Amino acid sequence: LFAEFDTFVMGRRTWEAAAAMGPENPLAGKRVVVVSRTLSADAAPGATLVRDGVVEAVARLKAEEGKDVWLYGGGALFRTLLDAGLVDTAEV
Repeated sequence: LFAEFDTFVMGRRTWEAAAAMGPENPLAGKRVVVVSRTLSADAAPGATLVRDGVVEAVARLKAEEGKDVWLYGGGALFRTLLDAGLVDTAEV
């Protein structure tokens, strides 16, 4: 399933859980965007940190060439992007 996506967008808690997986992290080597106002840049090595303007940032990601973008966890983040019309599919 992860092969269908080349970019993963998530909040801080999801990032921390994925990072804690170490070498078993399925996001290793993938493009990861972490949305957080509290996470420091050095706490998210290898990821792009977005503090403000998440709607605009995700709209830019969706407009890029490539595979799909996966919103990987984060209920509040999901709601923000859904309200902005940026969620195409939701799977539970």
